[in-house]
Amino acid sequence: MTKNKATPQTRELAQVALPQHLLATLITSGVIHGNECQSLNSAAKKVIWQSLLTSCVGRQD
Repeated sequence: MTKNKATPQTRELAQVALPQHLLATLITSGVIHGNECQSLNSAAKKVIWQSLLTSCVGRQD
């Protein structure tokens, strides 16, 4: 039997599954920031990168 070696930081994390379009909407609307997402699967990484690139291209300074 192995013990769960949760650190104080990992005990505060909640892992959820979201549809890709919802994740993209949350990122592009600024509700979730790309740097707040951790432990991503390949689909989530792709959505985050595409959302960040889209928001950068759409931004006018």
